[in-house]
Amino acid sequence: MKQQRRVFRHLCTVVASQPVGQVTPVACEAGPSRFTSSVEAVMSKSVVSSRVSVLASVAAFSVAGLLATSSQAALLAYDGFNYTSGSQLTTVGALNGGTGWGGGWVQTGQRPMAVTTGGYTYLNLPSVGNGATPTNNDRPGARRALATPITSGTVYVSALVAPGGYHENWYNSYVFLADDDESYSGSFGVDAVSDSGGLWTPQIWGAGTNPNTLALASTNVANGTVNLMVAKINLDLDTIHVFVNPTVGAAEPLATIDAAFTGPSISHVGFYSSTRSSVPWDEIRIGQTFADVTPMIPEPASLGLLGLGGLAMLRRRRSH
Repeated sequence: MKQQRRVFRHLCTVVASQPVGQVTPVACEAGPSRFTSSVEAVMSKSVVSSRVSVLASVAAFSVAGLLATSSQAALLAYDGFNYTSGSQLTTVGALNGGTGWGGGWVQTGQRPMAVTTGGYTYLNLPSVGNGATPTNNDRPGARRALATPITSGTVYVSALVAPGGYHENWYNSYVFLADDDESYSGSFGVDAVSDSGGLWTPQIWGAGTNPNTLALASTNVANGTVNLMVAKINLDLDTIHVFVNPTVGAAEPLATIDAAFTGPSISHVGFYSSTRSSVPWDEIRIGQTFADVTPMIPEPASLGLLGLGGLAMLRRRRSH
């Protein structure tokens, strides 16, 4: 999204520099919708030069492409933790940004989580803001209610996890899915591997606040790495499939691990870490398809082709 915004502003500034007066730097800062309507006003004037006409057409076509790209992911809920660093995800529920939620983040477990500066990135996955990290090593956690509980069909949940900190057997951190405030229906995350030099095993846990391990990945992830985990939950078939570090923007691959899922619905989503597991999470997405929760930032070359497409359309119009 940040890259799309930069390209949009560049296109807008080029058009705003022309002596027409309808497209202004203010329109550029106001966003794509304001810019598009300003371009339409420019094109309606008979005094517009051919140069401005071409620039306006190309820019409007490119911005339309950017808007279409950014709206492809029909997310049910999203939070990139774009909050002030140091803020805590506590019982107050004051951190209520993002979309698709029924309230703010609240503490679950014995200690809260906090917003930490920087956030995390994974290849071409869009990311904003900061991240969420345990504030204390004594079973920290946070949860949030969905605006609309999910009661049937298939739902996808993705998040970034960066395991690190103190490392010992039985230390783990996971995303939990619940059908009320505290009743976990299932969870997925990473579990420390004893005497491994900092390796963690992606896995699926069962229902309950002290769940059993249901499935383990055959490949571990290392301390200090940022990993994308995606869960596919089928509430009709009672199954959960987890993908570890899938390719962003690609088709849905084969799952890394699979297990049964217990729970009639998903109304809450949250994070939880066991004793002394300081594992941060970031960029949580909930959607109806794999593509919804694994969007890709468009490459600059692709954005350039949008502009060329605008020129091609203009040429066709003039040739008729």
